[in-house]
Amino acid sequence: MNRRNFFRISSLAAAALTFGNLGNTGRLFASEKSKNDFSLELVTDNSSKAIKLAEEFLKNINTGNNTIKYSEYLLEYTESGDLVYFSGGKIINYKTTLSDESAQLKEIAKELGLPKIINKPVRLKFSFGNSKSAAKNFLVFSKNKMIQKISAAENNISITFSSTKGGLTLNVDSGKARVIRSGCTHKNCINSGSISLANDSIVCIPNEIYLIAE
Repeated sequence: MNRRNFFRISSLAAAALTFGNLGNTGRLFASEKSKNDFSLELVTDNSSKAIKLAEEFLKNINTGNNTIKYSEYLLEYTESGDLVYFSGGKIINYKTTLSDESAQLKEIAKELGLPKIINKPVRLKFSFGNSKSAAKNFLVFSKNKMIQKISAAENNISITFSSTKGGLTLNVDSGKARVIRSGCTHKNCINSGSISLANDSIVCIPNEIYLIAE
């Protein structure tokens, strides 16, 4: 079955001083101004628990009086379960970084039993970005280290990056970036399509390669 049949997106709009029930209402509420753009992605076999944990995490990091984008879709196959967190334009390695955010993310991973291999998991994504501007550069990370910075002005260039599951090939053309080939099994990174706005991202968990637009 086409994974798009499972795809659903809702906006999590800020409208009060406390958090609502995210699982039922599709809304997050907060009261103060956000400090950083961020993106939190989870691949899990317990979406209800993951949503509650993510809700508490976002409340603690002060997501601010802003709209948070939320997406959730079922993967009809076996996938590596884990979480990936971007903040302020960079990936945060919660496993090694010493910070309050990383400590909370470690606890989320522990509660969900991540990382682990999961049959038919759910992929969740929570994100916020102040900027709606076009990307100027695309940053490529491998195993939590930035390995290349590519100008968004490049004209139809393709670059291959080696990694644990056969690597992937990234194409940048006219301000847009997309993955056109990947050695991973299920090609989620390819199916994500292209990104073109600052703070957009593409993640390939099996290859441990992440792309962020800035």
